[in-house]
Amino acid sequence: MSFLLSLMIIIPVVGAVFQAIVPKQKKDLVDTASGLSALISSSLAGFIGIFFALVIRSNWVSPGELTQKIAWLSSYSIYYEVGVDGLNLLLVLGLSLLFPILIASEWKRESGRRGIQGLLLLLQSALFGTVCSYDLFLQFFFWSLSALLIYFLVGMWGGRGRERTAVRYAVNALLGNAALFVALLLVYYAVDPHTFSIQELSPSKLMGKNLILFGKTHDLSSLVFLLACAGMVLRLPVWPVHGWLSDLAERAPQSVVAAIYGGMIPVGFYVFLRQAYVLYRPDLEIRSNWMIAIGILSMTMGALGAVGQRQLRGLLAQLCLVQSGFSLIGIASLSATGLVGAMIQSVAVGLGLAGLALFVESVLSRVKQDYFKGEKACLSGFAKKAPVMALFSGVFMLTVMNMPASGSFVGASLLMVGGYSVHPMILLAAVGMIFLMSVSLLSMYRRVFFGQELNGGANGMVDLSFAEKAYLIPLVLALLVMGFYPKPIIEIMHTAVAAMLAGKG
Repeated sequence: MSFLLSLMIIIPVVGAVFQAIVPKQKKDLVDTASGLSALISSSLAGFIGIFFALVIRSNWVSPGELTQKIAWLSSYSIYYEVGVDGLNLLLVLGLSLLFPILIASEWKRESGRRGIQGLLLLLQSALFGTVCSYDLFLQFFFWSLSALLIYFLVGMWGGRGRERTAVRYAVNALLGNAALFVALLLVYYAVDPHTFSIQELSPSKLMGKNLILFGKTHDLSSLVFLLACAGMVLRLPVWPVHGWLSDLAERAPQSVVAAIYGGMIPVGFYVFLRQAYVLYRPDLEIRSNWMIAIGILSMTMGALGAVGQRQLRGLLAQLCLVQSGFSLIGIASLSATGLVGAMIQSVAVGLGLAGLALFVESVLSRVKQDYFKGEKACLSGFAKKAPVMALFSGVFMLTVMNMPASGSFVGASLLMVGGYSVHPMILLAAVGMIFLMSVSLLSMYRRVFFGQELNGGANGMVDLSFAEKAYLIPLVLALLVMGFYPKPIIEIMHTAVAAMLAGKG
């Protein structure tokens, strides 16, 4: 069964290659064939991810048994080592659901559809590889590849000013990748025998190690931890170096923005979480208060920024910053409950934001702008003309708000319970930020769907097409299932997190 791991990663690549080599003759027929091949390859990879969840839940195999290890650069102890366990299972499910939806959302693109679908398939493969990698070098390879793909997606298919936005993102990503790679090299040479295997590493292997730099002796574990933190901060929307996200959300195709919200950002926090607890947990414990402080600041700045937003795209970018703050607090909670909550909330809110990004794409394709206040022709009065759109976007909005009956509510509740044991201020900050998020989102929703139609604000608006309903319904249902029946995934994740905290995974 382990060979399915590689199939899950490789199938989207095969689909992307097909997009590149299919001939251009008979354009209509070729476009249909290439679109179907992209959707089928993405869905097949997704079905494999869902199959893994079913076999783990049914106890056909235990979490951790789904692994595959093949010699890659064995003379340097670098292996193609991948697996699915309780820690990454939810992320695998999230990616399995998200990317077929994104591929389908690009079906009606008038120009460049094959190119953007091909790169989205490669991004799906890169994120699957990042999540499933048990080898730090392999994980870094996939994680770096994902940044390169985002650069091309934004630079080639973004809006006005896309080149500058793509370069700004690339600079941040390159600096973050450089910091992370130096950290991994220091770990590799510090342990004996040299290895990149997550399964063979532990915090004890870095304890007592020193590094002489510029004539001064530095504790290796602390230095590696700080480099890894720098790599995380530069690649993910964390205050104060988060400006690239608002820029990207404004100019990138909304399917790419949705891939970042629902895929890259949750995956990035997972990478940091796993490396932090496997490699430098003592340093994480020492500096957890600093991480909590940065998390609260990120939440605060994002929530305040959301209240003042006039555009849908800017609003979602600020809400994503709030979610990053929640993820940081969960990682720094040092408790199984807080970690499980952070991972569930990260995936659920990410999918909710991805759904709202696709809603924004639907609005832009119909009325060509996304201002919901402060403009002469702001969006208003959509509910009568687009009731299904109002319903679907309402589900996505409630998920981002961490409301009951959504998967994010379960995650936020566990996160706050786990964080309260560290410091009561976490609970107060989380409740306050959820309140501010709710105010901004409810205000937007009221104006866009139930506000009085002003100055043609609903001109050109029509409800979701059959195709749009078809690819959004699975996302809506998945979010509702996460809210009403989270027990199976919580049990699997809690067991894996408890084992990791005990130093057994």
